[in-house]
Formats: sequence, structure tokens, C-alpha cells
Amino acid sequence: MMDARRNNVFAGGYQWVDGRLRNVIQDRHIAVPTLIAEVQALRQPAIFIGATPTMREEILAQLGHGARFADDIAALPRGSRLAQLGTLLPPVDVDSFVPRYLRVTEAERNWLKTHDNQGSEHYVEKV
Repeated sequence: MMDARRNNVFAGGYQWVDGRLRNVIQDRHIAVPTLIAEVQALRQPAIFIGATPTMREEILAQLGHGARFADDIAALPRGSRLAQLGTLLPPVDVDSFVPRYLRVTEAERNWLKTHDNQGSEHYVEKV
């Protein structure tokens, strides 16, 4: 999970199943209480990575001993770990790869408020 401010996070839930990492909670921008409820619905212990101290308190209040937390060093993103996980997936064409954003930026959201008719078009020229 990554802090997205205003008691929201960018998060997903994963579980190792038969040697593969399986997504059990969809990656998305989500309110912390909603994420906690979804973890609670799994009815199994969970390790949270990236929780702030305030989030930890809220998580512990709801999940108690069912919640553990990665230490601050382990919570840092590591390219080497991403590369390891990538070896489990089929290759992708680097020229057609595009990131999957989980929500629009605040600047884009504000721009769209004043540009109703252009909501589905990109306002930044693609070069």
C-alpha cells in the first residue's frame, strides 16, 4: 500500500498460491477502511507493507492480531524484487507497454471540471 492522502491508499492484496503470486484484492485507489474490510473478509492473517503509523493504528483496531506489518526497510520498493516477480510472467512488448494508472491526478481532475466536453480526450499532446 502507498499513501494517497486523505485516508486513501493505492493498494492491492496478494497471496502466494502454488508458487505464484495471485491478486486477491484488486489493485486500486481505495479508502483505508474499505481496504481493511476487504482484508477482513479474507479471514486470514495479513502482512501490510507501506502502512503509515496512523494507518497501522486503524488497521490494528479492526484486525487485531490478524495484522502484521513489514518493517520500514522491507517496505521500500526494490527493482530487484520486481525483476524476480517479472520472471514469473510472460514477456511484453516494451514498445507498446503503457502504465496502468489507478486514478487521474488532481491536476487532471481539476482540468476536467472546466472542460466538460473534452473529458475523454487527452489534453496533453502525445509526441
